[in-house]
Amino acid sequence: MSTRLWWGGLIVALLIPAIVPTPAAAARPLSFAIELDGKEHLFARGGDDGEGRPADVWRRLSFTELSPVGDAQVKSDPGDPLRATLRGDITIDVSHGGKATVKELHLVRKSPATGWTVDSRDVDQIAHDIGLDNPPAATAPAPPATEPAAATKQSPWVWIGAGLAMSLFASGFLVTWLRRRLPPPARFAGPAEVPFADPE
Repeated sequence: MSTRLWWGGLIVALLIPAIVPTPAAAARPLSFAIELDGKEHLFARGGDDGEGRPADVWRRLSFTELSPVGDAQVKSDPGDPLRATLRGDITIDVSHGGKATVKELHLVRKSPATGWTVDSRDVDQIAHDIGLDNPPAATAPAPPATEPAAATKQSPWVWIGAGLAMSLFASGFLVTWLRRRLPPPARFAGPAEVPFADPE
């Protein structure tokens, strides 16, 4: 194996980990659970990049759609199908966010076909009560369109380097293959010397 081929293989081996897409920071799973009178009532799952403060995670209650658990039902307020009020012993547990117990909780939804979310005013008030430094609703970050996924980010230089390495590897392999297949080049022979003739 030629030196060029060996170096080409080494470069490719070193670049393989950079070429193969790997998830950026692994998504941190989040859960949003609401219990009513000791029974699971509403629940939702989500995720973030692991960088959010507890207050930021708690704030997601205002836009994370919650689904009834089992046979639990949420009855809308009389005359307003987009609002509901829970009363009783209510426990809110947000992983990596916080936990609180209240006696009344207001829910809202965008339409009768969508899930319930916690009213942003309740989210802020409860956050304040449990000591979270939560920004007010007016300045809170807008909810993401979708839950963040484990995206892959690759620098274009990685692909350029990989392409150059593959080209070097291929050229080294081709040169080595040709050297083994083709006969050695004939050495250059100068013009034939005319034998010296003795004068008569």
